[in-house]
Amino acid sequence: MIFNKLAVASFLSLAATSVKASVTVYTIEGEVCVEDGTTITYGSTVGKDTATHVITVVSNTDGSDINYSIASSGLYQWQQDLLDEHNLERAKHVDTPALTWSSSLASIAQAEADAYDCSGTLTHADSPYGNNLAIGYSPVDAVDAWYNEIADYNFADPAFSTSTGHFTQVVWADTTEVGCGIKYCGAYYHDFITCYYNPPGNYIGEFAEEVHSLV
Repeated sequence: MIFNKLAVASFLSLAATSVKASVTVYTIEGEVCVEDGTTITYGSTVGKDTATHVITVVSNTDGSDINYSIASSGLYQWQQDLLDEHNLERAKHVDTPALTWSSSLASIAQAEADAYDCSGTLTHADSPYGNNLAIGYSPVDAVDAWYNEIADYNFADPAFSTSTGHFTQVVWADTTEVGCGIKYCGAYYHDFITCYYNPPGNYIGEFAEEVHSLV
């Protein structure tokens, strides 16, 4: 997919200390990178590429095991929980339609999760989709952590911020689909979760029309 709009990519991780980057893959630990044609660094040098995708990450050390039971929808319960929590948060905002589950996005996300090494390092493949990542959260808690950045969002001056990029992707009005992958990483990291969004959000200049006020 080719975008004719300028996008923002943000990367957040709370626990680690080093930064590595390549042309198409980022490993961001303890730093923030905003991609708007330039690189803004906080504390060390962060590389960038030219993709117009959105990747956001949150990490923590709390979490829960994966529920592989089947929901009435036919999704795994953890998938249904992620979808429901996204739509619960989106319903708090005017004119923000519910998301549908995308099996194609979920396949991409699950392949990423299956390949994850549970090291605590968060590495991203290049993608045309929006992407939120979490490690250490249960499915519901991951979405809540992303959404809770609303506390730092200024509706009177809508714009991208490195502290609100997860929230704005969750409630981006034009996004219609989500698909997620998950992997249990043991007693310390618990669940690694990656969610992809289509169409992606966090486009510069579109926050006023895409991030709607509370009901």
